Amino acid sequence: MTLPATARLGEHVSFLSGFAFKSAFFNTEGEGLPIVRIRDVKAGRSDTYYSGEYDPKFIVSDGDYLIGMDGEFSLARWRGGKALLNQRVCKVESVSDRLDAGYLVRFLPSALKAIEDATPFVTVKHLSVKALRDIEIPLPPLAEQRRIAAVLDQVDALRAPSPGRRPPRRPGRLRFPRHVRRPVRHPGELAYQAAG
Repeated sequence: MTLPATARLGEHVSFLSGFAFKSAFFNTEGEGLPIVRIRDVKAGRSDTYYSGEYDPKFIVSDGDYLIGMDGEFSLARWRGGKALLNQRVCKVESVSDRLDAGYLVRFLPSALKAIEDATPFVTVKHLSVKALRDIEIPLPPLAEQRRIAAVLDQVDALRAPSPGRRPPRRPGRLRFPRHVRRPVRHPGELAYQAAG
């Protein structure tokens, strides 16, 4: 089996790091825009608002993919409407035409988990944008990337609970197919090899 070429994620994806908004302008009264903090990434919504001035480049919208950069390194799709991107959360801002976004979001959770597992910590684990950019991603032809993402989308749709059907034992999205590749952990780096 021939493995696809790999590329550094930073060659194909740009990330926007959140801003350190002043907590003096945080509120729970709904004044201003919701602010996305680490704890809001998985939930996809926020009950905390920011009423101060901001740069519009830090606005996120429904459908944007966000990554929590502390503790548990998680990727989630935002669904809480127009909001502000706070520090220690980053947004997948753009993807090159050589990388399918659906394929990317299927690959990233396992890569983030591998980094999380290999990251030493004293109190809280921290993820850097540099570490994100340095991730090696297998890069098969674009048509193959789309096929992989479509198959995994179909499987997720089949696993989704429907009326009268028992939910799956282990709910959640499928991740990048491990039978094709499994992470090999070395301190400070992430590589992939064929599963054997």
